[in-house]
Parts: sequence; C-alpha cells; structure tokens
Amino acid sequence: MAVMFYAMKKLVSKGWHAMVPPAMVKSDTEWKCGYTSNKNLFNAAYSSEEDDLIFISSSEHSVVPYHMDETLDLSQLPIRYVNYSPCFRREAGTYGKDTRGLFRVHFFNKVEMNAFTVPDLKVSDDMCLEMLQNEEEIMQDFGIPYQVVKACTGDLPQPNRRMYDVNSWFPGQNAFRETQSCSNCSDYQARRLNTKVKINGKNELVHILNATVITDRAVLTIIENHQQKDGSVLIPEVLWPYTGFHQISPKK
Repeated sequence: MAVMFYAMKKLVSKGWHAMVPPAMVKSDTEWKCGYTSNKNLFNAAYSSEEDDLIFISSSEHSVVPYHMDETLDLSQLPIRYVNYSPCFRREAGTYGKDTRGLFRVHFFNKVEMNAFTVPDLKVSDDMCLEMLQNEEEIMQDFGIPYQVVKACTGDLPQPNRRMYDVNSWFPGQNAFRETQSCSNCSDYQARRLNTKVKINGKNELVHILNATVITDRAVLTIIENHQQKDGSVLIPEVLWPYTGFHQISPKK
C-alpha cells in the first residue's frame, strides 16, 4: 500500500483529482469504452451475466464513463483524475513461465490517471507526454532503471491512437518488463460515450487519455533492484513515511 499512497499523494499535489471508482460496470458501458466489441482485444474480464456486470480490469472502465452523455464547458478542460482501484483479469499465467508468481495475476491494485482534453491532437498528445512524465518520475523516485517504448500501430489496443510503455528492469529475469503504459485514445471513446465540449457554440467530442501510475508489480522491481548481498532489501527513501521502516531484513 505504501507505493499506492505515495503515488496518489504525488499526483494530487500536481493538481490531479483523486477518485475511488466502482469496481464493476454494466456491459454496455464497457462496450462504450471500446473493448468488448472485439473479443480478441478484450478477453480478460470477469463478469456476472445475471446482473449484466463486469469487474473492471482497469479504473479507466469506470472513470472514463463518469462524463457519459455530458457536454462539458470549455472552462472545465483539461480534467485530470487519479484513481485507486482493484483490477481483475483472467490473463494470469498465459504469457510464459517467467510470468509465474506476482508478475501477472488475477487480482491486483492500481493507481491510474485519466484525462479529458479539448479535441486538438497537439493538446491531447502534450497531455499524454505529461502523463508519461509522471510515470517516469515514479520510477526515478524509486530508483528503478527503465526504458520508454512507443508502441507501433499493430500493437495498439482498439481505442488507442498512441501508446507508450514504460518497461522497468527486472534483474531476476535479466530483462525490461512492462510496468506502466500511457495512451491517447483521442475521440474514440468519447464518440461512443457521447462526451462532448461546447466550443464557439458547437458541441465537439473531447479527447480521452489513460495511463498507469503504479501497480503491485512495482513492489517486484523494488525488491529485485534494491536487494543487498545479505538478502536485505533497501526501501526507497520516498516510501519511508508510509512503510515506517527503511529496509526489509533477510530471513534468518
């Protein structure tokens, strides 16, 4: 929880509005977010068919529809939300033996950013870079080596216009693995959700973005990158106020 508290506080201090969104959404709402129209692109959800509810795999799925069927005033934009939520996915253990354990699981906690901007690609792309910078700062604060990868068109999820992945170093796997991503969906989701902004008397579709701030996976990078020869693990200094201790002692 220390990494979650730290990430939330950091983003709130930058002017992002904190939310704890619902953990379940209606299937129609999920479709409007742009995922369930293609089962191959969204095969990770747990659902309750009797109640027409889907457990969210990311807080994006309950925060982005927050402004569904709404016309925003231009003065409201940009809107910045930072959310803490549980996430549920069926994909655990499906990507190879090196993902066993805590790296890819059915349930995890996540802090995420969601933003709404005017329908201008320069503005929304700048917002995407701002969100990416926040992700990088978190890794820098934790002292984690990382690299940023810009996804090619063939690797983009259905709603995304642009996406960056932050891949952090995992010494135990001798590889960089994805820990965060940042996406500009432009007006794709807004079109289905009917989220607009009034500009010069005309209603136009907003641009919507999402980005991972941190997940439980960050704990793995901290342990792997800060473990000492004696087996102890040094806690990043920024987390001391939340952990109450500076290191994890080795098991005797």
